Amino acid sequence: MKNAWFPLFLIGWLAVCSESATWTVRGGGGSDFETLSAALGAASASDTLLVAPGVYDTTTGEIFPLALSDGVAIIAASSDKRPRLVGDREHPVIRCERLEGFLLDGLVIEGGGGLDGAGISCATSVGTIRNCRIEKNFYYPEGEDLTLTLGRGVFLDSSATTLRNCWISENRGPGLPMSIFEGGGMVCFGVSSATLEGCTITENHNDGIRFFASGDLTLINSLIAKTDPSTPQSSGSGLAFFSEGICRIQSSSIVGHLTGGISVGFGGTCQIKNSIVWNLGTELNGEGYIVDHSCIRGGHEGEGNLETYPQFVAPANGDWRLSNGSPCIDSGEGSSLSAMDLDGVDRVRGNEIDMGAYESPEDFEPLPAGEPPTKLYVARPATGKSGDSWEDPLSTLYEALLRIAGEGEIWIRSGKY
Repeated sequence: MKNAWFPLFLIGWLAVCSESATWTVRGGGGSDFETLSAALGAASASDTLLVAPGVYDTTTGEIFPLALSDGVAIIAASSDKRPRLVGDREHPVIRCERLEGFLLDGLVIEGGGGLDGAGISCATSVGTIRNCRIEKNFYYPEGEDLTLTLGRGVFLDSSATTLRNCWISENRGPGLPMSIFEGGGMVCFGVSSATLEGCTITENHNDGIRFFASGDLTLINSLIAKTDPSTPQSSGSGLAFFSEGICRIQSSSIVGHLTGGISVGFGGTCQIKNSIVWNLGTELNGEGYIVDHSCIRGGHEGEGNLETYPQFVAPANGDWRLSNGSPCIDSGEGSSLSAMDLDGVDRVRGNEIDMGAYESPEDFEPLPAGEPPTKLYVARPATGKSGDSWEDPLSTLYEALLRIAGEGEIWIRSGKY
C-alpha cells in the first residue's frame, strides 16, 4: 500500500462533500464519538468518519452489523496504523443496503459471521472499498441449516462495487455441497458488477471469487492464490464465473489452487490478457474463453500464449513473483491498464510488459520457453531449484506438481513431508 493515498484522497473527498460533516472516532474519548456504532447512528448522508487506530469490537461498545447511511465514508485517520473492526461472529461486520454511494478506506475488517457476508455485506448498493484488509471472517451453520448464499469476505447482492488495493484472506465457511453460492473470498449474486484492481485474494476456504450474477467482473493487476488446504476437493478453484456477462482478466495471476483455475458457465465470456493461470486440475473449465499473451498450464489457443512453467520465486511460501529467466518476462503485449503492478512498482520495466500480477526487475531477462519436465525429484532437506536431479531436488511435492504440466514422474526421497 502507498503511504500517500490518505491525504490526497481526503482532500478530494472533502472538496466534493463541502456541505457534509466530518466526525472523528476514537475509543477512550478525545473525539466526537467513542464508537463507530454511535457515529453511524448520528451521521447524515455524505458525512465522513475519521477513525483512529485501535480495536473496535463488542468489548468497546460496538453493535454489529455496522449499518452505513447513503454516501457515508469510513476512513482510517492514519495511513500508518489501521483501525481494526472486529465483529461478533454472528453478523456481518459492515452492512450496506440500498446505498447510492459509500466508501471504506484503510480498515481491517475481521471476525464477522452470518449468512449474507461475514466481512462486508452489500445489497442493492454502489460503493468503493479501498486499502482494506478483509480477513478471518467465517460462518458455520448450525444443525440442518441449508443455504444457497454464503459469502465469506465480501458478499454483493445486486450491487456494483469497486475494490482497490485490498487484501482478502483466511475467510472460511462450512464447505457444504448445498451452499452453491458459497465463496471464501468474495461472492456476487443477483444483478451485480465488480471491479478489483491491485487486490490480493489468498488462503480462503473454497473459491477465491464466485460470481453468480447478471453482470460483469473485471480483474486488473490482482492475485488470486491457493485456497485453504481444508477446502473440499469439489471446490477451491480460483474463480467461478456463471453469468451471461463478461469476465475481464488483465495483468493478473490465478495460481496455486488444487482444483483448477477458472470456470465459466451460463453463456458468459472470459477475456484473459497478459495473465498467468497456473494451478492443479482443469485450468479453463467450460466455454467462452478469449485468451492472448497469457501463460496457461496445459496451454490454450490464442496469440502469444505460453504453456511453460512461469518459474515462480517460491510458490510453496506464497511468493508468486517471477524468477530471473521466467518465460513470462517481457512476454505480454500492449500498454497496461495500470501504471503500477501489484507491488506498486512501475509497469513495463523491460522491453515489454510481463505476464501476471508482478513486473520483474529491469535487469531480469526471459529464457526461451522449453518443453515441460517429464521427471522431477523431491527431497528434504533441499536447496535446489531445478528439481531435475537428486543433486538439485525440489523441497516440496506441491511445487513439483505445479511444474509437471502434463504426464510425468515425480520421484520422492523417503522422509516426512
